[in-house]
Amino acid sequence: MDNQIIIYIGSAIIMFWGLTHIIHSAKELDEISQENKLIYTLEWRVEGIAFLFIGLLVIAVTSVVGTVKLCSVLIYLLSSTLLLTLTLWSLFKGYQSKKTAIRMSPFIKLIVASMYLWVALS
Repeated sequence: MDNQIIIYIGSAIIMFWGLTHIIHSAKELDEISQENKLIYTLEWRVEGIAFLFIGLLVIAVTSVVGTVKLCSVLIYLLSSTLLLTLTLWSLFKGYQSKKTAIRMSPFIKLIVASMYLWVALS
């Protein structure tokens, strides 16, 4: 598969996941306090905005300079490093949750980070 297609698919996945964070951040939170609900919603939406930024940045760089320039490889490596860091954090802290979206999140981030790393290192 062409590296550019891999980058666009990975970016589409992480941007979709970011939008779901922003749109559905307050769903299924009836059993926690109002203050915890506000904190959870804030954190979930900030993470969603970060995912949108990562996806848009990777798409913009890829569209302008392609996948083989040093700046695009650097962006892929930095983006995948951030996603892998968030993956580890989610595995250790978020995986204890009963919420399906929170339990899925590390795997989605890991898939996209792997796609970015694949292109950066190929």
